Amino acid sequence: PAVPFTKSFHPVHHRQVLDAIRSGVVATGLEIVKTEYVLANNGNRMFGIWDLNGGSEELCWSIGIRNSMDKSMALGITAGTRVFVCDNLAFSGDFVEFRKHTKGLVYDELEYMAYRAMKKMVANLTKFQAWHEGLKNFSLTEWDAKILLVEIMTNSIIPPSKFARFSELYFGGVYDQTFWGFHETVTDVLRDSNLLALP
Repeated sequence: PAVPFTKSFHPVHHRQVLDAIRSGVVATGLEIVKTEYVLANNGNRMFGIWDLNGGSEELCWSIGIRNSMDKSMALGITAGTRVFVCDNLAFSGDFVEFRKHTKGLVYDELEYMAYRAMKKMVANLTKFQAWHEGLKNFSLTEWDAKILLVEIMTNSIIPPSKFARFSELYFGGVYDQTFWGFHETVTDVLRDSNLLALP
């Protein structure tokens, strides 16, 4: 349900956020081909992923959308890619903040901000796709891969409980011995994680 406004807090309902961003996507000439959503905190926090028709033969562009109606985070959108063959998803890590939920935020302004953000996202998605595909150009020795694996577990990117699955995929030959293969293994291992925690 919608949350009532106060003098300083103007929570925008998830439905309005999604409608506004959908308009921004259409205005940039892109199409939404797949959607996923997760809600938390009794529906007050939302994270969504939209796969778009941009990208390449190997991957599509994705955007991550977050919103809250409980003052926990500002409305935001981030660039991402999804690899078709394995359905792995990655985000750039940078949110383009629309704005906090403050007085004066009305639907028309939200729709304009969504359009502006999507124009910026096309550049972000193009850049992130180039980075992502560029990982193929870097080979990894087994030793380097093992050092990186320890680092990502030490930094809580993947939990140690996922070590066996990672080892099976990467060292077992499912993915190639490049940064691309390493990155895809990480995103494969994380694929079943809580969608809200992934970004």
